[in-house]
Order: sequence, then structure tokens, then C-alpha cells
Amino acid sequence: MINSSIKVIDNVVSDIYQQKIEDLISSMEWYFLEGITFKKQTEDPHTGFVNGIFNQSDQIRKSQTDFLLPLLYEGISKYKGGAKLIDLYRIRAVMWIKNQNKEPHLPHNDLDMEHYNMVYYVNDTDAPTRLYKDDKVFKEVQPKKGRALIFPGNIKHSSASPTRSNRRMILNYNFLI
Repeated sequence: MINSSIKVIDNVVSDIYQQKIEDLISSMEWYFLEGITFKKQTEDPHTGFVNGIFNQSDQIRKSQTDFLLPLLYEGISKYKGGAKLIDLYRIRAVMWIKNQNKEPHLPHNDLDMEHYNMVYYVNDTDAPTRLYKDDKVFKEVQPKKGRALIFPGNIKHSSASPTRSNRRMILNYNFLI
């Protein structure tokens, strides 16, 4: 069943670590990206800000990687006790600002391979993460600081820009267990 493979974990890490993560992500350099969902900008009219912290295929490993790996380990442990990280494909910080995009972002899969996603909500904000089955939303997860959403990578998902909060910041992990 699809819902049993999706887990929302509140306070996936301690309050102190949550605050250190928010401080780090808030102070990092951001890069504007046209077409936030797909590599081809013409396929996606939505924009955003990103910082690629780790990308296995591009051989990027920034200094923040080691600080952010324990967050993934805690998430995996709480998602599926005893599971081990087999491979890490990407860690990406993403930010949208208030009313940046008017409509929800396009449903997508992050990678075209077997993997899992972990979306970690860096700050309290609005604009849910939507999960899709047969092109219809079947679950919405509200952003909350310290919350992690973990699900198989073959489930399409989308985000949105906040309308009440000034910004929505997440960490997006793609990995294999």
C-alpha cells in the first residue's frame, strides 16, 4: 500500500540541531533557478532559489554536507528501523519567497532511478508538499520546522510558494536504503 511507505516525522532531530540547521540554511548563498522542477527551464514556469550542497553525479560536496548528514541518518532510522544508507545522490537546499509563484509547482520525480526522498522543513511556513497518485493529490503535508517527510522516489510530488510566510525553506535529500 502506498500510504504505508510515506512517513511524516515531527522533531526528527533535537530543537538545538533544528535551530543550527535553520541558522546555516538562512545564511547560505542562494542561486536563482528558472524552472525549479526540471532541468529544462522551458518545461517549468516556476522559479526558486537553490544551493546544491551535495550532488553525486556532478561530484559536488560542499562543507555543509558533513553537518547535514546526521539529519538524514536520524530520518532513515525513524522511517525504517535498522535500515542503512546505501547511497546518497543529492542534498539540495531550496527556498521560495512569499508569492514567488502563483500556482502550485509541477508534480515530478526528483530522479529517474530507484531512490527515496526526504523533505526536511527548515522553518515554520505555509505551502504544503503535495503527493500524487494517478495525477491526483492524495496527501498534503504542511511544513513545520523540524518535520521530515520521507517517501519512495517514484511518488510524484510538488511544492508551492508561501502566501503568508516570507519564505519556505527545505532540505531535499535523494538517497537509497
